[in-house]
Amino acid sequence: MDTVQKEIEMLKQWKESKPQNLPVVVQRITKDLRDLRTEVNNVKEILDRVSSGDFSRADRGSPLVDEMADYALQAQGGTIVTSRCSKTYDANAKVLNIMGIPLFKVTESPWTVIGGHPLQPGNCWPFQGSKGRLTVSLSHPVHVTHVSLEHIPAAVSPYGHIKSAPKEFAIYGMSTEQGEGSLLGTFTYDQAGDSLQMFEMPRLNNVYQFVELHVLQNWGDEDYTCLYRFHVHGKMTSD
Repeated sequence: MDTVQKEIEMLKQWKESKPQNLPVVVQRITKDLRDLRTEVNNVKEILDRVSSGDFSRADRGSPLVDEMADYALQAQGGTIVTSRCSKTYDANAKVLNIMGIPLFKVTESPWTVIGGHPLQPGNCWPFQGSKGRLTVSLSHPVHVTHVSLEHIPAAVSPYGHIKSAPKEFAIYGMSTEQGEGSLLGTFTYDQAGDSLQMFEMPRLNNVYQFVELHVLQNWGDEDYTCLYRFHVHGKMTSD
């Protein structure tokens, strides 16, 4: 809108000084307004698709996720081990709404991450700080072969960036709720990549009932980290 205002002021100046050049100025302003209208329509289309959960496989990335069982999914029997999860961020500590779009909701909990809801801005679990953990009891004990992380793209973020997205993270497997578990692999979520990214374990591992996601670093937000979706894929034993 600042650009349009500048063009209007320029039009006034040209009108006062060089009336013969008015057609050129009007043509320029018309083009700028047309480009601005196109950009606004593009952003609106993206927001409409996100709010309706209408992501195609090409938009989300990693189409294999849709063809693999998710043993962390709540609807399939996955549960959250809240005693091992990081503390939820105090939403009252900062402004969470921009132009009516919430960054995240006060009511969100770790269960949001395995709920399987449509990916929408604000529909995430925020935990305190740039590092933390989420512990999931799987629906079945499995050899963990892959995990997947989802986060909204920067294009639809109210802030225009996703600094609160996980960056470096580690995956641990556990047979019980106690103990540190076994490190299965460390990975990097690419903030410039697809919103849905899949990561393959580097080697065959034991059968685990619990999987713990350790976020080692986010993309730059020191106050909180947002987890949108976490999927665990694997192979059940034949026993």
